[in-house]
Amino acid sequence: MKDGRGNISFDDSAKAPYLAYTNAATAKSMFINNESGLKLDTDRDFENCIFLDQAVEEPANKTLMEMIFTPYVRNTSHYFQIHVFEDTYQPVA
Repeated sequence: MKDGRGNISFDDSAKAPYLAYTNAATAKSMFINNESGLKLDTDRDFENCIFLDQAVEEPANKTLMEMIFTPYVRNTSHYFQIHVFEDTYQPVA
């Protein structure tokens, strides 16, 4: 969460949700920066986010996902924001 807004971040292993964006940044997560994954301000935003199902799972139930992404920015808070090509986001076979 940042300023009352939810964010989705990706890690290299399954983890519980972070309670603050600074914790995710410290863990070297990559933050999603696109229409369906960043500004999760309303219930509708969350319902339409393709990443939400995995984000809210318990760590033991998370699935390894594969995606193609491009870095968007490494911002002044020293964490990466990325654009995920959503049609490439899928479970690893």
